[in-house]
Amino acid sequence: MTIPPWQFQRAYTPELVKRLLQITAFVTLVSVSLDPWLGLQQYLTLSPQFYTDFYIWQPITSLFLLPSPVFTFGFLIDFAFAMLVFWLFGSIVYERLGKAKFLTVYFASAFISGFASLWVMQHFQIFAHTSSFMPMVLAITTIWAMMDPYQEILLFFVLPLKAKWVLVVALFGTLFVSFIQQEIIGFSAYLTAFIFSYFWGLLALGLRSPFNWMTGFDSLLHKLRLGMSRFWQWRIMSPLRRAKDTMR
Repeated sequence: MTIPPWQFQRAYTPELVKRLLQITAFVTLVSVSLDPWLGLQQYLTLSPQFYTDFYIWQPITSLFLLPSPVFTFGFLIDFAFAMLVFWLFGSIVYERLGKAKFLTVYFASAFISGFASLWVMQHFQIFAHTSSFMPMVLAITTIWAMMDPYQEILLFFVLPLKAKWVLVVALFGTLFVSFIQQEIIGFSAYLTAFIFSYFWGLLALGLRSPFNWMTGFDSLLHKLRLGMSRFWQWRIMSPLRRAKDTMR
């Protein structure tokens, strides 16, 4: 199924996704535009100050901020594109998964990638300001591609591209580019967000890999998941239920 350009604007946006977009837009635009005077980004982004100055709110606030050293037209284009991707794919994921599972992917991918960035900063003694917003967008894109790998969108309203190849492009623009540019903080954040979303999709949501050559690995993980579920039900929960019944 191809999403034609005249249907690119979604007829329905979930209220939760709308609110997340509004909060992210407000926090980002205010922080970046007023940064020369207020210096808000140093408090809201992820940085070593999380553990040196106990800025314990940073893993949360960095999720709603796409940092930039200057407020430029190029920054606005990058921010608008990131918000567009989150709006389009996030709305679809929300509709398929529901509120609870969507929020699990949203916050868990951000926190895991955020703490991976903080560990890299501390381990390699790097001082930087980063955000968990883009790793979260990569996680949402991964789940979306796993839901229907053969769904097509018209990239830039012209090029038809299947969902699985959209994921490849996303991985190239995040993981590969970060690796080539030796941005170890960004690379670790994107990698952990992708790994979490991929295994969460396989083991918790029952999805499949978007690539046929990984079918064997998917089957192995699903068998492992089924075995663990049976072990939990028969070896753990069943004796507990019997013990509970005998105590009555």
